[in-house]
Amino acid sequence: EQFPSLQIILLDDAFQHRSVKAGLSIVLTDYSKLFYTDTMLPSGTLREYASGIRRADIIVVSKTPINISPIEKRVIVKNINALEYQKIYFSHIVYGEIIPVNENPIKIKNEKEWTVLMLTGIAKPEPLQNYLISKYKEVVPLIFPDHHTFTAENLTAITSSFDAIENTNKIIITTEKDWMRLQKNDLEDMVKKLPLFYVPIKTDFNEKDKNEINPQIINYVRTNKSNNRLHKK
Repeated sequence: EQFPSLQIILLDDAFQHRSVKAGLSIVLTDYSKLFYTDTMLPSGTLREYASGIRRADIIVVSKTPINISPIEKRVIVKNINALEYQKIYFSHIVYGEIIPVNENPIKIKNEKEWTVLMLTGIAKPEPLQNYLISKYKEVVPLIFPDHHTFTAENLTAITSSFDAIENTNKIIITTEKDWMRLQKNDLEDMVKKLPLFYVPIKTDFNEKDKNEINPQIINYVRTNKSNNRLHKK
């Protein structure tokens, strides 16, 4: 009523918001901890029983290895045991080129000669760590809890960890999310002294899945929009 031109409402992390009756529900299940191998809180991370997956229209297995084998995909699909109306897709992370956060950044020519201090405050840093290991000579992980709010004391500890690395070719790489949390006025001077980079990411599907999931979502929106017009008339 407040926004008469509104056409779509997209909710994030709302599958357990049972009073909301979504027309299309998409559930993500992390490849490293698929829902059918998990248990309810507090022993596991599920917020409801795994059987609740039946309410989903689309199930996306996220953060899969880009080279996942067809056999492994078939095993996952079999274990998910989707209902007739449910679609299963596989997504993967695509990492971009690292971006410096300070002026006059260090020039990196041969990545295999460099050591990286990996600074993260995310739930699952393993995919990023594996990616960096594949590119650089050495990766030293410095892992904080998920959604961590960085403090001046943390920056002092980070600086000490960085200084302790013997390789003179060294940089700090963090996530885009963590870089946003590091942009606090009281940390600005300390951050400026560090050779800090962040790595942007995006999520992608293989061509087959992309050619199916995009039309499914668009067709749902188009059909729902048409139904709303008829209902108003």
